[in-house]
Amino acid sequence: PEIRAPTGVPCPRAGHSAVLYSKTMLVFGGITTNEALRAQPPDPLTDFPTFRSSASTEDTVPISPAGTPKALPELQYLNDLWALDTAQLCWRGVETYGDKPKPRADHSAALFDDVLLIFGGQGANHKLYSSTYQLFLATNTWRKVLCTPSIPRPRCRHTTSIVAKRPAHPKDAEPHMDG
Repeated sequence: PEIRAPTGVPCPRAGHSAVLYSKTMLVFGGITTNEALRAQPPDPLTDFPTFRSSASTEDTVPISPAGTPKALPELQYLNDLWALDTAQLCWRGVETYGDKPKPRADHSAALFDDVLLIFGGQGANHKLYSSTYQLFLATNTWRKVLCTPSIPRPRCRHTTSIVAKRPAHPKDAEPHMDG
């Protein structure tokens, strides 16, 4: 069964994306823990001391206040959309329709006109994605984009930027003169 965060605010998360659309910040996806989804403090990702093993300074094991190792929290990937009204500082969950992206974290997002673009990311079992999705903000409808002639390789922890708007067809372009 799917566990849902309390209504009214997004659950604590990492690896999500956020874009500013007019006066609204849109937050999509990310990763959380089942404990965070149930809104049970403390946050198991940050609120415990760590023990460094002698084998490697990179390995850490969470330690409970009693000094015994704790089980690592179960991770949950998300594909929900939240909107923060930056004038009122009020959150609301956004219901979306269509071909919704699979839950993911560490993806990239960019805004192009009234369309939110989501690319790549990582899902359950460390699955990397190369898919691209559009969310049409006028209707809150998702559509998977078929990238042709080639599909980018799967990736996560990257960025996407819209550098300049280009016309849909070369005949619509303004003439450019080098000076």
